[in-house]
Amino acid sequence: MFSGYRIDAAFETLLFEPTPWIVDSRNGEVLYRATGLRDAINRAAAISGSGAPVAAPRRDNVIVSSDQIAHVQKLIASREVPAIKEEYWDGDLVTAV
Repeated sequence: MFSGYRIDAAFETLLFEPTPWIVDSRNGEVLYRATGLRDAINRAAAISGSGAPVAAPRRDNVIVSSDQIAHVQKLIASREVPAIKEEYWDGDLVTAV
């Protein structure tokens, strides 16, 4: 069994690989062909959020379970940098751009 750290490191590596992924329904129907793991995770979450039964994103012998989808979404969110907001002092007013 892998530790959480090793699994996160593996997912992080897979997130930046530009390889095709498939998002399947539970009966094996291809719902979406993704250009990478991030795209597959986002699409699987969107499809399952609409009520359609999604089995899992997969690539070769790698399958991301529904529990792992939520975990990888959190991993993605933790790696994103918030936009920098610039503020300008205009005498009496601060304007955000």
